[in-house]
Amino acid sequence: MPVQRRALRLRGRRRGRARHLGRRRDQPPAVPRQVRARVPAADGRRPRGRDQVRRLRREDAVREADGRRDPLHVPRRSRGPDRARLVRGARRRARRPRAGRGGRGRLSSSLTWEVLPPAPPLPAHVQLALDEVLLEQAVVGRRGAALRFWEWAEPALVLGSHQVLANEVDREAAAGLGFTVARRMSGGGTMIVEPGRTITYSLYAPESVVAGLSFVDSFARLDAWAVDCLRGLGVPAGYQPINDIVSPEGKIGGAAQARRRGFVLHHTTIAHAMDTTLVPRLIRIGRERVSPRGVRSAEKQVSPLDRWLDLDRDAVVAALAGCFAERYPTRPGALQPDELEAARALAAARYATPDWVDRIR
Repeated sequence: MPVQRRALRLRGRRRGRARHLGRRRDQPPAVPRQVRARVPAADGRRPRGRDQVRRLRREDAVREADGRRDPLHVPRRSRGPDRARLVRGARRRARRPRAGRGGRGRLSSSLTWEVLPPAPPLPAHVQLALDEVLLEQAVVGRRGAALRFWEWAEPALVLGSHQVLANEVDREAAAGLGFTVARRMSGGGTMIVEPGRTITYSLYAPESVVAGLSFVDSFARLDAWAVDCLRGLGVPAGYQPINDIVSPEGKIGGAAQARRRGFVLHHTTIAHAMDTTLVPRLIRIGRERVSPRGVRSAEKQVSPLDRWLDLDRDAVVAALAGCFAERYPTRPGALQPDELEAARALAAARYATPDWVDRIR
């Protein structure tokens, strides 16, 4: 019985379907609906509703684009955030109003900072090696947070870690003017430093001092105390992301960073006095690339401090150290003989060698 009922149901469906198709056979074939352009009203207003002609034109354009597309093309799946978009977003965040005049807030007051006064003047390669030695001392726990002021023994051009020497430095001009060419462990552009005319300081600290900040915003925080100090001395200083201390006339100084195993090295170079005509002679800003690799130095007007201050360099260094001590707990410190020996050995083994200075071509 169930089989018979199923057969009857199937036969009934066929009869109904045949009757339906029979009615359609008696009708003429369907004609595509014609779409007419809407004519504006007499008063010039467009009639309400969808414009069918415009819709069809859009659909034609889409079909034409699909026809040009490679039929074997398979869209790539995103593997993570777009780095360029993250950098642009970080720059936008850095332009928002900051806490304080110099940058995004203050450093943690829970740390006691050791202040290292300028040691006897050291060659450029030894100074740069000393930065790495002191950062490593902090990483292994032999030093706490520290602020160090530098004393340059020679004029030098200091490249960023990711720059190409041939792109950045006019070697003939540098040799003729007596400038040593060196390369630091941090990024950024090429800096001009001169004995008695340049102020350089380094901060060595755990990354907790910049916790919660983007890489871009961390520069403003670590230099905020210096910007505020210069303002207190009468310099119209401000901070321009990513890493520049500026005045209305141009760039006063620039910073760079390196991070290693949970610690940060932040060093800043400030022009106290400078013959600004040296910049285009020594640094190949605006000239054609020799190599397609490497980061290029940005073309910026330099604004030394002596345009705004009558204080000599040593007085400005003392003022900066005093401003830092007013804001944060500090204690006096000094470089250890073994640290200087390690820096000289590292300079001879790496920083003063052509393999390091000209390592990117």
